[in-house]
Amino acid sequence: MSSSISLAGIGKSFTKDKPVLSGINLEIAAGELFFLLGPSGCGKSTLLRIIAGLESPDSGTIGFDGRDITSLPPERRHTAMVFQNYALWPHLSVFENVAFGLRAAHCASSEIAVKVNAALELVRLPGLGDRKIASLSGGQQQRVALARAVAVEPAVLLLDEPLSNLDARLRDTMREEIRRVTKTKGLTAVYVTHDRREALATADRAAIMHNGLLEQCAAPRELYRHPASPFAAEFLGDANFLDGDAEGGVVAAQLGQWRLPAAPDGPVRLMFRPESLRPAAPDAPDGTLRFRGKITGELYAGEYAVYTVAAGGTTLKMLMSPPVDPPPGGDECEFMVAPAAVRVFGA
Repeated sequence: MSSSISLAGIGKSFTKDKPVLSGINLEIAAGELFFLLGPSGCGKSTLLRIIAGLESPDSGTIGFDGRDITSLPPERRHTAMVFQNYALWPHLSVFENVAFGLRAAHCASSEIAVKVNAALELVRLPGLGDRKIASLSGGQQQRVALARAVAVEPAVLLLDEPLSNLDARLRDTMREEIRRVTKTKGLTAVYVTHDRREALATADRAAIMHNGLLEQCAAPRELYRHPASPFAAEFLGDANFLDGDAEGGVVAAQLGQWRLPAAPDGPVRLMFRPESLRPAAPDAPDGTLRFRGKITGELYAGEYAVYTVAAGGTTLKMLMSPPVDPPPGGDECEFMVAPAAVRVFGA
């Protein structure tokens, strides 16, 4: 049975006066596929290891279904982990690798056979139980690691950058498989990654971590469209930033004066995504933010293109799908942004 997870005030340091985690508070629902997302060194893997019981927090508590398990050893937490390097036994068959946790739990042989075969069927490796690990591709080995974790029917499944050793095409396939498997089994899963595309495409919710703190926790669309900080905005994808001063809902920035009623008075930072920037249309609604500039570069990628736009002494990015032909010779033209697409950060 999957468990909910509650983290309250989790702190951890490995060296004096240099916290790895500071006051982490999180609630993860039973059956949720939850991502811990952030750059290297932000504390996400340490937090995962604390949930697993492989590290002890210096402060705070961990609860599974409202039960305090902070002091429980790993083997009593009923979790299973999928590692970055698979952690498979090369001298054992696929069947025996998947059966490893079940044998450690002293399951009957008949029960082991049923659960191993069901797990291999679930990860789409039926009939491969007799194969050696070395004969499998990287993607197949990761499926075996996932089957081994699922076979023990954990209360919480933990995944530590499980796809980082695979090529891009396999990563796309495997992230879909991981979501399918966790949802089929109704598992609570906590997944660590630095790959924002992985998180945006796969997670129910994600927490962005930075310097041992939680920057923001929300569903992928909310994170991308309404980032809580400039760091969150930039980490989740390409972003155009402008600095300005606001007074009475009018922001004076590099591209002129823009009316943004939600802007607080004082110094502000504006952010909008490259896909929100467009060549100006004559039928654009009133209030559309406009400025003049030149397209100075193009990165063509087939189904889309990213254009470099020089305007107001700054450089912006504009993403268009399908691509358009830029004005010849770098002619100046008018661009527009919808006010709703602009995120305003106060000082």
